[in-house]
Amino acid sequence: MRTLILLFTFNAYLINTSHSIEENIQFRPHMVDHINDGCPSGSECSHTYGSKRKKFSNALDSLNRRKVFFKKTGAPFKFLLNKSKVPKAKNLAIWDSRCFQHRKNPDPIFEVEFFAKNTKNLALPAHVKNIYRLKKDNHIDNFKIPLNADIIKIKDNILYFDIREKLNSYSYKLTINGHVSPTKSTDYQKFTRLQCPKKLKESLSGEDKRFFQSFYCSRTPIGEVILTPTTCI
Repeated sequence: MRTLILLFTFNAYLINTSHSIEENIQFRPHMVDHINDGCPSGSECSHTYGSKRKKFSNALDSLNRRKVFFKKTGAPFKFLLNKSKVPKAKNLAIWDSRCFQHRKNPDPIFEVEFFAKNTKNLALPAHVKNIYRLKKDNHIDNFKIPLNADIIKIKDNILYFDIREKLNSYSYKLTINGHVSPTKSTDYQKFTRLQCPKKLKESLSGEDKRFFQSFYCSRTPIGEVILTPTTCI
């Protein structure tokens, strides 16, 4: 009886000026998502960044391990970045933006992911999502959150948000000063949509509309109003 062995390979063709060389790369499970282990699916991402991200993923099994890893390295968050600002040493993951206006911009705008600890002190000149808050005393402040953050609740001067990693969500808290830290899961507040107050809309006057095209407003349970920008119309 014959035994048939199937070997899955990726055939990478290395082209030079005179001939082609076929290199067989043995298929591994992580390659379903990306050829570089640890890299996010569909991204342009180096082996170096993938290795760093895999260490992050391995630390997600407990809050204590998340805190230890974050204190040293931060966590991977998404932002917007112009093509001209992408560093040569690409210690980040890059995607074409889902927004047509970003792709057609003379200096295309990418969605990028890199490690950060403070959203007011980023390693790259990336654009955050500014959440403007009209407080009950009529004062306006703002929280700078990652592009992929889902707001859970706002309490005093702390904004809580979730980041989705594959099939799970992981919670963080963010101060007005931009400092981020991992935290345990918390209950979602109920936000109610409403028409944006004029004073909140005026806060957007300094925003670069190439990055965020629209916005909506919500009321918190204690009566504060937040304005959330959106990337695509």
